[in-house]
Amino acid sequence: RHEQGGTYRLNPSPGEQTMISKDDPAHLAQRRIINRRFTPRAVRTHADHYRALVEELVDGAVEQVAEHGAVEVVDALAAQLPCRVTAELLGFGASRWREVKD
Repeated sequence: RHEQGGTYRLNPSPGEQTMISKDDPAHLAQRRIINRRFTPRAVRTHADHYRALVEELVDGAVEQVAEHGAVEVVDALAAQLPCRVTAELLGFGASRWREVKD
């Protein structure tokens, strides 16, 4: 656990209500709901899917560079990958990743 100053994130935004911005016991209660999805065994179960997702995102970024000479890496990769995985884990479907990001 990486606590700093009694919170899990150094500078949470005012009014932020995400799991990572909450302190215990609220943080721990939410974490217990999703813990099972992040065990080594659970992650191995989905490893091929995650690899395919990474390849899809990288291929898309390479295509953007080829077509436009540049790519917005945060939107194409850095934000999209964790948000798509989170959306899938929550049962929303990967296409709703922007909602998870927001």
